[in-house]
Amino acid sequence: MYARPQLIDLRQLEPMPGERFRDHQTHRREPGMFAGFCKAPRRLSSLNRDGTYFAAPWRVDDLGLIQTDLWDAESQQFVKVRPLGGGAGLALVERYVATITPASAGSAVQPFFVDMPRDFIYGGLLLQGQASVTVAGGTTNGTLADENPMEFFERIVFEGTGGGAALQLKNMRGRHFFRAHHLLIGKEPNAVPLTSAAVGGPTVTSCVIPIWFALPGQQIPPEVAIQSVLDPSEYGKLTLEVDFGLTSDFINGGDRTVTVPAAACDVYALQAVNVSITKNRPYRYIETFFLRDQVAALQTERRLSNPIPTGRPIRYIILGTRNETGNVRQPVDDTLGTLKLFISQTLIVRYGATAALMPPNRPLIERNRHENRVFDAVNPVGLNPLSSRDNPIIGYLPIDFAKGGRLDGILDASRFPARGVPIDLLHDVLTASTRQLDVLLGFLVPGGAR
Repeated sequence: MYARPQLIDLRQLEPMPGERFRDHQTHRREPGMFAGFCKAPRRLSSLNRDGTYFAAPWRVDDLGLIQTDLWDAESQQFVKVRPLGGGAGLALVERYVATITPASAGSAVQPFFVDMPRDFIYGGLLLQGQASVTVAGGTTNGTLADENPMEFFERIVFEGTGGGAALQLKNMRGRHFFRAHHLLIGKEPNAVPLTSAAVGGPTVTSCVIPIWFALPGQQIPPEVAIQSVLDPSEYGKLTLEVDFGLTSDFINGGDRTVTVPAAACDVYALQAVNVSITKNRPYRYIETFFLRDQVAALQTERRLSNPIPTGRPIRYIILGTRNETGNVRQPVDDTLGTLKLFISQTLIVRYGATAALMPPNRPLIERNRHENRVFDAVNPVGLNPLSSRDNPIIGYLPIDFAKGGRLDGILDASRFPARGVPIDLLHDVLTASTRQLDVLLGFLVPGGAR
């Protein structure tokens, strides 16, 4: 008897006209129907369509890969995958790669480059940051940077170069990766910040920053996440860039002398040990810092300084609001009111709130709590310099289009440029105080494309 077919992906795939499947032995289940024979190969189609396809376990090649009914037009081949072992999800092993040891922090950012190994499939990375901080001299304490362990990572960039698929897969600050992980997973990673800006030391601070290639999300099925793992064979070289910051990334303002006599960053690769795939995969997961705007006046339906880019399917948009002026540096939740996302003249997302009725952005916060089981901070209203560490909803507002872990809601902007269709994110500014607004984007790029 044959083993039961295994679920590989959750998408609806279009039959290719004029093409017929080779031996009609790959099963595909239609919604509400039993599995039946599929007589046509299925094309890698748009990511905003949701369905199912099956690969029969008896279609296994010499390497143990299963042929699916996904047809890749670029390679003119059927895509092959290896299903997850036992349905247990991605089995990840932490592989130590390198330790980066910057010199004592000063007035300039210190960039470091690590050549990453290319002999295994990547599910993600973990950066374990540690630093010893000393505060001495002076007469006036500064203000603790609210996210001081993550702030020290000025920029993290991961690039795959060489070959036909050269791509910058990651490019954000350490705190951006830290918060995106929490907002999409619903579980806050470890952070040990400084607790005092007064004279003392050496005091150890540390954090763990997860960086995912496999599509993250509390409700994302592993059969979907597996399709975005990183296959190093697509590139000639993998490079991780880590830029370390300044002493003011720990303590801002005051006249104390802050030094970092010792710091280190251990780099771990999360090796996916129960999956093997071919080069042609459904999609890649890209995270990038888009822009920073500064606001300092009350405004209604303000536009970003640049419209949201089109050309690629967008999984999420995260807004980060901060106060970095004077002797403060904290995420805040008093900046934005009603948010509206327009595609051309069509309103597709609206979260409305005013400070007179409820805390700003409460509807968006409530949705994030519902989807990712995030809890309120003790004091979620107003400027709270510790709340973002306890509850990073404060100052971080996510719009995740993969509702319920499904990809059918992805904002597919891949065809908008040809039609001249803009994406505008309108937002009400509720404070006249100076605030910084960071915009982060998570893209899904079909395999073989940039």
